[in-house]
Amino acid sequence: MTGPIRLVLADDAALLREGLAGLLQRQGFQVIAQEGRADALRLTVNELAAAGEMPDVVVTDVRMPPTMTTDGLQAALDLKQAHPDLGV
Repeated sequence: MTGPIRLVLADDAALLREGLAGLLQRQGFQVIAQEGRADALRLTVNELAAAGEMPDVVVTDVRMPPTMTTDGLQAALDLKQAHPDLGV
């Protein structure tokens, strides 16, 4: 792999998500998208993949909207199944 690791962040807490994005960017990672909902995470990653811009890694919270139960975990499992090379 050449260049920075490209990642998508997902967490419903905007302050945490933005803080983590800033920290990762200062360490050389490229944050290509951020989402606050599990359904939006799925959509964003699938759209990036379709555009040939697949992230290397998805970092997601487990409990996210819409139900605030295991939506983030389920999104991670769904994305891993759809994109086996995606790091989660």
